[in-house]
Amino acid sequence: MLVRKEEVQETKSPKKSSETIIKATRPQGRYKRKEREKRANAYSAQDLEGILLWTYSLASLKSDYNSSLGLIIDTVMMMYPF
Repeated sequence: MLVRKEEVQETKSPKKSSETIIKATRPQGRYKRKEREKRANAYSAQDLEGILLWTYSLASLKSDYNSSLGLIIDTVMMMYPF
């Protein structure tokens, strides 16, 4: 039996806009979130300070490197104009 596509589309009932599907949180997601919170709360103030200072020092080294690299490029461009 052949059914035309138009007929199939008409037989499907349209979804109501007022119906909302609530997706339940999977146990795995809850577990991961709780474990992440435990790890974050396990840090002491000294640990957090060390992490932040280390991150800050890396950022400052990167900016120093970028500024030095910029000076080198400018010098080379002045010596060898294209």
